[in-house]
Amino acid sequence: MAAIAHLTRPQRAMTLTHDDLPELDGLKLRIFNEIEPGFGVVPILGDDAGSHMLRQGEVAVYDETWHDRVGRGEAALTPGLYCFERQRPPSCTPNRMVADRFRDNDPVRMRCERNVVMVFPHPRQPEHWAYRDLRSRLYRGVRLSARTEGPIYEHGMFDMLLGPIVGIYQPAPLRDAH
Repeated sequence: MAAIAHLTRPQRAMTLTHDDLPELDGLKLRIFNEIEPGFGVVPILGDDAGSHMLRQGEVAVYDETWHDRVGRGEAALTPGLYCFERQRPPSCTPNRMVADRFRDNDPVRMRCERNVVMVFPHPRQPEHWAYRDLRSRLYRGVRLSARTEGPIYEHGMFDMLLGPIVGIYQPAPLRDAH
């Protein structure tokens, strides 16, 4: 009985387990033999390979037309896997702040990262969204998942998401030219 009371008590830090995340077992991914116009790719690197859906070395395909379709009201943000892009330092950071931070005479080094994240409604504030990187690592024999980020307004998610993951790129084998 004490364990049930502990679970129902409000908690300050949000800790989500795999069971709290949306079910992705029904997600169907298309196999692309070639990348068609309107689609982009993001490689699944070693750190991103913490998902049973995507493995290290695979290349995920995302829909680049999603933003346009959302703008026309033909698509919406739904739970699932998305290509996520972040830039460091953020492009809105004044150059003086960036220069002070790096303290060198080299031009400002902008770093742009793309990876796959799982997007879902925030469990405590369903009108907002949250995301979690698929990245995970082993620590003393236990697989640790990335921290959940959120709550985030829907328009904030649109600034970071490039499009939903719709498939895996698997080039067709080369045919014998003889």
